[in-house]
Amino acid sequence: MKKIFWLIGMLAGCTIEWQPTHQYYTEGEIEEPSAPVAEAAPESEPGDQPADLGGANEGAISQLPFAFGQSRRCVQGAHDPFSHNGYSTRYDLDLDTSNSEDEEIYVPVSGVAYAHQNNPEINFGRHVNIDLGDGTYVTIAHFKEIFLHDGAPVAAGQLMGLEGCTGFCTGDHVHFGRHRGAAWEEAQHGESIPVQVQTENGVWSSESFVCGLENGQSYRSKLLEIGTHPNGTLVKSAHASKTYLLDQGRRRWITNQDVFWSRGYDFQDVIMVSDEELQAYPAGSDLDQAGGVFAAYDGNQELWLFVGHESQTDRQRQRVGRLDWPAVLASWGLNPADANDLRPYTVNSSSFFAQWPPYQGWATFRDGALLTQVSSSDVLVVSDGAAVPIETWPAFLQPGFRPDRILTIEDGSLDYHFAVVGSCANASGICLRAGDLHQYGSLDLGVPARARPQPEVILPDPEPEPESEPEVIPEPEPEVIPDPEPEPEVILPDPEPELEVIPEPEPEPEPEVTPDPEPEPEPEIEIVPDPEPESEPEPPAPSYLSVRWTTPFGVRAERITLSGEYTFADGSLGFFWHELKTVHDAAEIAILFYGAAAGDSFRFSVEFADANGYVSWSCIGPYVTGTNQRGTLQGSASAHVDNQEVNVQTAGDPSGQTTGCGLIVHLP
Repeated sequence: MKKIFWLIGMLAGCTIEWQPTHQYYTEGEIEEPSAPVAEAAPESEPGDQPADLGGANEGAISQLPFAFGQSRRCVQGAHDPFSHNGYSTRYDLDLDTSNSEDEEIYVPVSGVAYAHQNNPEINFGRHVNIDLGDGTYVTIAHFKEIFLHDGAPVAAGQLMGLEGCTGFCTGDHVHFGRHRGAAWEEAQHGESIPVQVQTENGVWSSESFVCGLENGQSYRSKLLEIGTHPNGTLVKSAHASKTYLLDQGRRRWITNQDVFWSRGYDFQDVIMVSDEELQAYPAGSDLDQAGGVFAAYDGNQELWLFVGHESQTDRQRQRVGRLDWPAVLASWGLNPADANDLRPYTVNSSSFFAQWPPYQGWATFRDGALLTQVSSSDVLVVSDGAAVPIETWPAFLQPGFRPDRILTIEDGSLDYHFAVVGSCANASGICLRAGDLHQYGSLDLGVPARARPQPEVILPDPEPEPESEPEVIPEPEPEVIPDPEPEPEVILPDPEPELEVIPEPEPEPEPEVTPDPEPEPEPEIEIVPDPEPESEPEPPAPSYLSVRWTTPFGVRAERITLSGEYTFADGSLGFFWHELKTVHDAAEIAILFYGAAAGDSFRFSVEFADANGYVSWSCIGPYVTGTNQRGTLQGSASAHVDNQEVNVQTAGDPSGQTTGCGLIVHLP
């Protein structure tokens, strides 16, 4: 069996290197801006371009955080005595924005973003520090709302939030500068240093900006901002609550949350876009009817994906192949560990198999899914039914795609899943390039029509073929039954004249009795096929494995999280180690798997936290192989296969690199 890799949120880049990220966050002690210091502002002529960029390398050059062509006046510059004369502000800039509108702000430079939102009333208020990887960061401050995730890699041109007036602020503006220090700490802890800024007229040091409430100059942005997204993307306006699906170049409003959830969508996949971008898409028909997405096994243990509500005429079902099947289901918002998402075969299954018409071919990934292969760093987005490679790292980040939403699939499986697989090797290839993202309106990636789903290929009756077999068997039977009936009719008229001549033709009734038993075996043929249709609903149901863990003494926990990995009997992986389920305010956690088989194993660990934030685990080390140190089970754990209890044992770190431990179930 092929190895199956499930929801691995890792990306090695799109044939490029990752930016470094910090895996922790330090919140420093709150400091107010430093007191004024006696430092005179250097003299500079308005608009002078410095010959020396202060030793800054190209990566330290920042764009203005506004859309291309927009001009903003600098109202407070470097060394301004009002508030830009302290340790954390002396080289920073204040760029004026509207007090009546919430303007969209874009990422001015690539790096790793740290969103600081814990102290909106003081200092820099809500602000973002973008780590440049050289011990410095660019800070953008006083946001009303921030759209970026803390610790996320970002690319210049990506929408990052709405400007405002949080923190130490007397009117809406964008505070902008470069600091030396830890980007994961709030900006008042960093040392303000000159920032080199790209404008329409060249690169300028922040010290050269001419600023002031009355005589400040305006500077025009040269930043190429994001303006479009591929079909299949879920988008939301920065200024409204409506969520849309981009479908064949149109925006389709998902009218309410029930419709959204019923179609298997996840709000983690919704991307914020500007008003200008949203309005550039022509309006499509609203999605106002509840949908439905689930998977189920049939009587032959084949897996099917069901899409659409039972009341909708476009509902359909499609077979799911064995290759990458967990990732395929995940792209449709399904969790194979959830019995509501993946249903076993039961005597009642025939009802929904009859209601959802079958669809030709194999189910594949939903539009909008992000994919990478096991041994490749390339990332692809599914759009219009095609696998479209993303050319560069900025092209992946600018649309707001998230690395933790990438699904990992088997090497070489793209041709199995897709009729059309793009390429960035030549200029005419189907490829998502950064240059494609700066236009506004529908994004045409050149995907041919044959890659798109075609409703007209729905098959009329492929699945009912097993049902037609019992119908074929009875058909010859009526043909056999009438055959003997005319025979007696032929025989009877012949003996009648003989009866007039011979009064007692006793031998002749005997042939009449002889054909009577002959049809009797023929009705027995009717009895033989009867068990055959009855036997079809009786294939053995897939075995299921249920695992349950209870906290020590049954005390309710603030949070319980179960993670694990499943290994088939042949050693291949059902899915890699990942978080499977989390419950809150509970004393136990349980999970159910269908399709379990002898020789399989499930290795897992449970993390639980109490109301005070104390965190512990289901097994406490040390676990040392070959010794009597086998770890200590915390709480209680049980497992059952088809209602038969199986042992749960402690297990060591399979890598052998630590003495930590977890739990494991071996299926007999």
